[in-house]
Amino acid sequence: TMSCEIQMLRPGERTKCHRHTSNTIYHVFQGAGFTYIDDTRYDWGQGDTLTVPLWCWHRHGNDRSDENAVLFVMNDRPIMESLDFYREERQ
Repeated sequence: TMSCEIQMLRPGERTKCHRHTSNTIYHVFQGAGFTYIDDTRYDWGQGDTLTVPLWCWHRHGNDRSDENAVLFVMNDRPIMESLDFYREERQ
């Protein structure tokens, strides 16, 4: 019912903005960066935890020039897919 993943953001890397019908929890294992949820920026660093509610536009970035950011990610996408409720959009 849950999925666990690791996401790495290289120095200077930014993800594309997207949204989906799964809830996501991020725990910062290493490094620092930021996440935009809708139009609000949240800065984070090692040891921080944040959540992205379903269907909110979001993107992540690493402004550091010398260190990767590593995020441990948990989401409920598998259950949403099994119920045929999962959707995703990109800007």
